[in-house]
Amino acid sequence: MAAEISFRQNPKVVLHWRALEDDFVVFDQLSGITYRFDVLKAFVLDVLAQGVHTEASLSSQVMEHLDVPDASAVPSLVQSILNELQGAGLVEVAEA
Repeated sequence: MAAEISFRQNPKVVLHWRALEDDFVVFDQLSGITYRFDVLKAFVLDVLAQGVHTEASLSSQVMEHLDVPDASAVPSLVQSILNELQGAGLVEVAEA
């Protein structure tokens, strides 16, 4: 059985956060890009900033800490968020 892939925040990234009413503005000091994230995306990125996680552990964290109306949709949402954050260079695969 193959090991599950783990992710972490890119250690080169320096993020500056500002909370708005229903979302977050995040400035990436390395690239100079400003992002606007909803609560779910911001939560996933914040959890990855604290350590290495698999998709499954991120999904568990989301279900434990956020009020998600459809828990069955969480794994695919987390996978989509990881793909987006990885494409932006904010997260990366953690080396084993």
